[in-house]
Amino acid sequence: MAVTSGQPRSGAVSAAALGHGRRRGQSRVLGLVVLAAGLVLLREAIAEAEGGGLTIDGPRLWPLVVTLGWVALAAAYLLQQVVTPASKNRREADEILGARARLNWRTPAGLTVALVGYSLVVEHSGAGYVLATAAFFVVAARLLGSRRVGRDLVVGVTVPIVIYLGFTRLLDIPLPQGVIPL
Repeated sequence: MAVTSGQPRSGAVSAAALGHGRRRGQSRVLGLVVLAAGLVLLREAIAEAEGGGLTIDGPRLWPLVVTLGWVALAAAYLLQQVVTPASKNRREADEILGARARLNWRTPAGLTVALVGYSLVVEHSGAGYVLATAAFFVVAARLLGSRRVGRDLVVGVTVPIVIYLGFTRLLDIPLPQGVIPL
């Protein structure tokens, strides 16, 4: 008996539904793998922290904080994959795929070039951290669509100076000074 309405027969499962179920299963596996990796790293961070004190400026605290965040995010992702109804996941996937079709690749490519240029300027020029970061911020803001150059310049200069002073004066971690004597 032929199906003329374009609808699958009663009891039949569409290929799209099978593919979606497979993707949902893959998302759960991904969540489990990321959670397992986070737990292994957390165990290592805890073992490292037991060797000495956890001080705010010590090298043992921050790996522990980062891996705790990793485990929390992985657990939340896995829980979302298990609890969220399949229909909602399918709608979100369709929205993402529709957005991906409209993606303008010039922006990510421009940001990649700007980031590589930034790393080269910081490492191999005399500009230093503050100037290189300020320039990178302004360029990145423009690439991402900002048209307020004044605001971008103020933020692009202020934030790197605060970060530079925080690292060099408070944390005693050197950053490239460059031509600006701070």
